[in-house]
Amino acid sequence: MREKHFDAIVREAIEEGGIAGLCRDGQREFAVDRILSETSAMNREQIAIAVDDYLSKGRVDE
Repeated sequence: MREKHFDAIVREAIEEGGIAGLCRDGQREFAVDRILSETSAMNREQIAIAVDDYLSKGRVDE
């Protein structure tokens, strides 16, 4: 289970992509790239899995 802090980072990155007017796929890529640039604790695949998990739970409106 991921820490709540990381969930907040994922949510913020996805929301920023939405504010920028990006579609769902755009939000996903934006979030993955942003988180990857801010952390060295995880690789791209791990971050993508976390973002996909977050999006699959319907936590962000399209």
